[in-house]
Amino acid sequence: MKLFRYLLGAFALMSLAMGCSELGGIDDDTSFLSTAASGNFSKVFDISNDNSGDVKITPLGDGFSSATINFGHGTGASASAVVSPGASAKHAYPEGNYTVTIDYYDIAGNKTTASYPLTVTYRAPEDLKVTISGEVKVKAEAKYAKSFLVYYGDKANEVGTPLAIGQELPAHSYPATGGPFTLKVEALSGGAAKATYTKALFGFPIDYEHASVDYFFGTFGDGQKFEKVDNPNPSGLNTSAKVGKFIRGHQVERYLQPDEHSDQFCARQQNQGVGLQPRSSAHW
Repeated sequence: MKLFRYLLGAFALMSLAMGCSELGGIDDDTSFLSTAASGNFSKVFDISNDNSGDVKITPLGDGFSSATINFGHGTGASASAVVSPGASAKHAYPEGNYTVTIDYYDIAGNKTTASYPLTVTYRAPEDLKVTISGEVKVKAEAKYAKSFLVYYGDKANEVGTPLAIGQELPAHSYPATGGPFTLKVEALSGGAAKATYTKALFGFPIDYEHASVDYFFGTFGDGQKFEKVDNPNPSGLNTSAKVGKFIRGHQVERYLQPDEHSDQFCARQQNQGVGLQPRSSAHW
């Protein structure tokens, strides 16, 4: 009986050994890898809207083990990136049209290539604010602006003066005659879009007759007032239709005639508009 059990066990072991061609039941046949398919590819473009040009690209698909993103912009190492499934790559683009090519690789090393059009458009700057301090020192700020150009308006075919974020341009001197001059500031997006600010400034001699100019007489102390009014006595050299009316704190009125400006007053630009300061020789 024991002999029978021994022979039966030996026979079972021999059958098991003969049923396996390789150790552990694993052979060298890897042909199944060539059938590992990847598909359903799509792309995700997450385009920033702050005019940085940053675009996040996330390849998506079934069965790929890695992907090489060719940005369609840049050179050398910055022109492409290799990512794993679910990962992303970021690239900064100037405004324009691009073709992004993505090479998908499966676990067998097979490559599938897909190309996707990309359009990057910068938005126009918003909330443009321009500060004009004494002697026409210009400073500007705006959301989504990369830089600014300032046009003083006193030259033909003027080339804009560059103005950086946070910078204030030095004082600008206008000619003694001519005007009114129109100051223009352009906020640049880095692309085609831009925002524009304009302000009509004084001209010489000052005649108070330009509706687009905000005339303002710099007052000193409490109770003083200034306004632009109809000329109460348009005669002689003073034929201007408008004059500046200045009221002192103790209610003594004085009219500023156009011919007085060159002899007794000098002009300076303020945030509010045009201010006139009396020279030391002026009589009140």
